[in-house]
Parts: sequence; structure tokens; C-alpha cells
Amino acid sequence: MVIALKVFKEKLFAEITEIPPMLQQAHLPSLDGLRGVSILIVLVFHVLQRNKGWNFNGMFGVNIFFVISGFIITTLLLKEKCRTKQVSLKKF
Repeated sequence: MVIALKVFKEKLFAEITEIPPMLQQAHLPSLDGLRGVSILIVLVFHVLQRNKGWNFNGMFGVNIFFVISGFIITTLLLKEKCRTKQVSLKKF
């Protein structure tokens, strides 16, 4: 068990040398659908907010949107790190 955790830790903190094939494309169309769903959740919340009988949490849509944004930003930074061996926040 200890060996498995050590191997996991080494892989987790290893230097990234190549971008996975799925992330090599410039645009991920599936994220557009998730963005749309998150926006719809927020819009439904605002519509149902007027009707006090509904208990619907629109923050879930906001959370989804922020997770997608974080994923996109992290992916862009990792791609730059693989290409140039450094990350320039000024160019980002």
C-alpha cells in the first residue's frame, strides 16, 4: 500500500512533458454545452426566484461555470508550459 501511494505521489507531482491528445485541440465543443447548461440553471433560478414556493439553488450553475473556467485556464497554462518550458502571466 505504501509503495502504491509513493508511485501515485511521484506521478502526481511529475513534470508534465506532453499534452494529452484530447486537450491538444484549440476548442473543446463539449464545454460549450456545459456552459450553456450552467447558464440555463442560473436563468431558471432567476425566473423561479419570483415564485417563493420553489426551492432551487442557482449557485450550482455559477459553480459549474467557474469549474469550466478554471479547467480552461489551467489547460492553457499547461499547454504553454509544455511548449515554452515556462509560463508567462504577462502574455497570458
